[in-house]
Amino acid sequence: MSFDLDNSYLDFEDYDIVPGLYEVEGVRKITELSRQVRSLLNLKTNTIRYRFRSNSNISAKLKDVKFYENKKQFESLALKFIKLLNKINGISRRDIEEEIQFLFYQINIKRNHSSKFLLKELEDLTFQIFMKIHYFSEQDLFDHPSFLKTLIQIAIQACKTRKNMNHAFSEFYAELGENYHNLEKEFISIVPEKVIKNEKRKMKQLSKELIS
Repeated sequence: MSFDLDNSYLDFEDYDIVPGLYEVEGVRKITELSRQVRSLLNLKTNTIRYRFRSNSNISAKLKDVKFYENKKQFESLALKFIKLLNKINGISRRDIEEEIQFLFYQINIKRNHSSKFLLKELEDLTFQIFMKIHYFSEQDLFDHPSFLKTLIQIAIQACKTRKNMNHAFSEFYAELGENYHNLEKEFISIVPEKVIKNEKRKMKQLSKELIS
């Protein structure tokens, strides 16, 4: 089943955009798209730098309070995001993109308020996740491969979500998602799975030490 998404998410908000705000909104969108491209390129750079890394310094990263707190916040957001996607997907056999389209149908045709609430929550979570991804993309993550992999995988899901929530930029997010898919393949070809497992084990131990 497919639905017309010619209208963006803002079309079912209960306010009017006054003259002059179009320019502000346009600048905001350009800034967002520019940030998305920088995030992708930064994560790709971190992936490439992994090839030429020295000894891993996970301990130093975790002892960086700002990094550690942001990491915990991102993991909490990512968990909420995945749970919400699962809730939206429910027991149907449609993929998440079709489910989002169905929610738009419920809002625009049937004026379903619960569907509107779900989409608003998903929009807010996706925005927060992209902001965190951008923050981490500007950090040195090449010695932190398991977390780098997580960022890439969550970015792929966030792109799927954003692609279907704003028709005007659906092609941009579709292509961005494809680039993240390619980056994930490149990452897997560079980083052995045993390295990921070893790092997760070290991370778990270091986290316990920091908490205690």
